[in-house]
Amino acid sequence: MEDEIGQAQERHPEAGDLLWHCDGLCVPTHRVMSTEFVYRSHVRELLERVAAGGDTRPGTAAEVAAAMMTTSLATPLDSTGAGLYLRMWRKAGFPPVGGSMRDYYEDAVGPLIDAAETTARRKLAVTTRTMGTVTCTGHHAPDCHFADLGH
Repeated sequence: MEDEIGQAQERHPEAGDLLWHCDGLCVPTHRVMSTEFVYRSHVRELLERVAAGGDTRPGTAAEVAAAMMTTSLATPLDSTGAGLYLRMWRKAGFPPVGGSMRDYYEDAVGPLIDAAETTARRKLAVTTRTMGTVTCTGHHAPDCHFADLGH
């Protein structure tokens, strides 16, 4: 996770101090997050949201993909479910699979996938996944603006 935070700090130097303090947000929420590329994707998306000032509570692409994987093991997915699974796989940046099938589902039921994505992210939201008040002793950087403010 520190590697992902460092890369996010390079992409968003203006949010560097805030990104440093994101470790509490980057908690695995599904057993498949023990797979490194799944967990890294989850962390990357959360860090990008923090840097953009976005809401960190909705489900990440990795969380939706994990939920779709679990669902697919219990019951066959319909076209919308399969399309959502493929879309989230791609958005999460997982290794490429099903290129032509993904396009097929997007063309066939794209608007239904849009609605399913919105619903899935909302239902997988972690209401406590927020930054809250950042406290810093300055141990990582004496000029951290959170340490200077005494939060």
